[in-house]
Amino acid sequence: MKALYNPVTAVASRSRLATLGFLVLPLLLAGSGCGRVSGDSRDGQPDPASAFCFDVVAVDGTLHLLFALPPETDDAPMSLFHTYSKDAAASWSDPAAIPADHAPPGRHGRGNDPQLAVSGNRLMAVWTAEGEGPWGSGPLGTAVSENGGRTWSPGPAPSDQAPASETGFRFPAVAADDEGFHAIWIHAVDTERSLRHARLEFGGDGWSEPGVIDPGICACCWNRLEIAGDGTLVALYRDHDPSDMGLATSGDGGRNWEPRGRVGEFDWYFEGCPHVGGGLALGIGDDGHPRILASVWTGEDGENGAYAFRSGDLGNSWKREAIPESATRAGRSTDVAILEDGTEVLVWDQPAEDDSKEIYSALKKNGGTSWGKPRRLSGAGLFATHPRTAGVGNTAVVFWTEEDPRGDSRLSWLPLKDPD
Repeated sequence: MKALYNPVTAVASRSRLATLGFLVLPLLLAGSGCGRVSGDSRDGQPDPASAFCFDVVAVDGTLHLLFALPPETDDAPMSLFHTYSKDAAASWSDPAAIPADHAPPGRHGRGNDPQLAVSGNRLMAVWTAEGEGPWGSGPLGTAVSENGGRTWSPGPAPSDQAPASETGFRFPAVAADDEGFHAIWIHAVDTERSLRHARLEFGGDGWSEPGVIDPGICACCWNRLEIAGDGTLVALYRDHDPSDMGLATSGDGGRNWEPRGRVGEFDWYFEGCPHVGGGLALGIGDDGHPRILASVWTGEDGENGAYAFRSGDLGNSWKREAIPESATRAGRSTDVAILEDGTEVLVWDQPAEDDSKEIYSALKKNGGTSWGKPRRLSGAGLFATHPRTAGVGNTAVVFWTEEDPRGDSRLSWLPLKDPD
């Protein structure tokens, strides 16, 4: 494990770190840009800071980071890598290459990132391959690791039959339990935009036949998939007519799904795609049943902005969380996490007065009645977007991508720990 540290970025962000108001372990990495870059860093290793899209998963105290480096030429696909940290992002393993030649990745970027699922030493990376479907999409590509991400091999696609040439499997989300991997995605063909699911059992011959979760959803917003401690699958996605966020659950491994209605009934009817999904985290309530924390964005007039909602009955009813209105009414891309001690974490991006964009976070103690004061995490004058957060013990690690005024882009992250 080696520490990756760039003093240039640390200096640029030092004034921000001093004003956060809670203990931080600073680790902000500067990449070499989001253009045509090699991604090389020390010792010739691919540099995660050069990533232009990513996914992060925390399992059993380990952070797993899937990152994609930009293509070196216009006709080349992006390159995928995996690295992990056992010390809350203070150091990272040497990145391992993820094979993708069997399913060259198609158009990906922030908001449409490749995805990662982890169960013990079993890992799976999933992405949309190139194809002739909507916006150049094709089937899903996968790669698997049986040794904690040290080595990878090509995996099977979540369908026993190759899709028609005009079909695209878009915006996948994945999760894993003790028995196998689960994937959901937007099935796009002709005018159809449905949400589908398939599972791949460990030791099985292939994926299950895809099943339909919702026959009509939004065309191009990211999805979220989580698995509760009792095995319940929970899917969060952008619905259509209205364009509020929808929730569906399955108690039998994805064989059957039950719609749970909308997360925030804003009644937002929009004849386009907002390109904004939500955040989803699961915990255990006082009654021993799963509790759901979700973050959503709406464009409904008069209510435009980001919100957090909580449910203790698998989405049958929701409580809107009280967050300072000034903090989230401009928020857009969001994510949430629940730490081991029950602390809840909400992160979002929002525009600043100088036309830059900033990352914020708010914490809510277990048993607390309100969220704490929002804190800015990114430096001033940067265009920082699409934050993600994952919990390691009682520490939340926040990741985002940012662009400086020169146009150089980088992946940055910051572990946060709330004091007693």
